[in-house]
Order: sequence, then structure tokens, then C-alpha cells
Amino acid sequence: DIALEHSKSFSGGILDRRNALIDSKVLLLDKSKNKYILQKDQEFKSASAASSFVIGASSDGFFVWLDDAGNPLDSHRDELGLKKQVRKRKA
Repeated sequence: DIALEHSKSFSGGILDRRNALIDSKVLLLDKSKNKYILQKDQEFKSASAASSFVIGASSDGFFVWLDDAGNPLDSHRDELGLKKQVRKRKA
């Protein structure tokens, strides 16, 4: 399921990709008309690019994507061979 709406600040390549997939009918409006459904698998260069595409806003895919147990992708960095990142908190 792909969010129907996107944030006003959401722009650039990922929005262009969404629009191109809508035009090519790879991203179709659901019968309920409140979300899009992908008709073909898509590959992304990062977890964040994929999550941003899905939710229609900038996001950190390592904290948005969850496994079946509800754990964020970030908790699997070691097994994926990825360096752990320290999240900066806004004051």
C-alpha cells in the first residue's frame, strides 16, 4: 500500500518516480481510492528512499520498516553487515 497523499515538502527524484509509475499504471489507485497499490516490485538504493516513496514524506527507513516481530530494520544492521548509526535527537 502506498500513501495517496504526500507532504508539501516532498519533492525530487522519489516524487518524480511516483508520478512516472502512476502515469505508466504500475502504481494504481485502489478501489477504495484512499491509497495506491504497486503492480510490480520496485528496487530502491536505500531503506529510506523506499520508505519515503511509500509514505510520501522524508523518512528514515531503518526506523520506519519493521520486521514481523515489530523490530525496526535498524536492529538488524549487524546481521546485514551495516554500520550502526547514532540518531541525533532534536532539542
